[in-house]
Amino acid sequence: MAFNIEISKGTRCQNEFVCEIHIDEHREVVPLITTRWSPEIYKKQWVAALKFLAASRSSRCALITCIQPESISYGITYWALFRDWHFVYFQERFIRENYEKFLISPMMVERYMPDRMQGTVEEFSRVSEWTLPISDIQEFLLYVDDE
Repeated sequence: MAFNIEISKGTRCQNEFVCEIHIDEHREVVPLITTRWSPEIYKKQWVAALKFLAASRSSRCALITCIQPESISYGITYWALFRDWHFVYFQERFIRENYEKFLISPMMVERYMPDRMQGTVEEFSRVSEWTLPISDIQEFLLYVDDE
């Protein structure tokens, strides 16, 4: 499968979780902070956002991978997904302002998420971006629905 996002137990301590995302050949594993959201809520948010995007109800969505505790910082880390016809572009981001709007519903993201960062060929190294066909997202959703 060219796309996958999942939660698993970390190895450093008993209550630790990690988020692992696969976007084609790219693989990233990050700690999942569970002080504000449980692993189940993260997964529900991902599935709802991906279904919204796959159904063409929006041209963008956010997969939230970290909600920082208020004592540390107000903000979220997320994967910004932009749909352009049959392709989805992924960019990893962090936001402090208006991040609460991302937590309400996938519909709110369309209004508040900054536009896709793009550039010239010389600037590509400054924009970390991965691309997949929407069919890979749709295939992932079939797998998730079967669980």
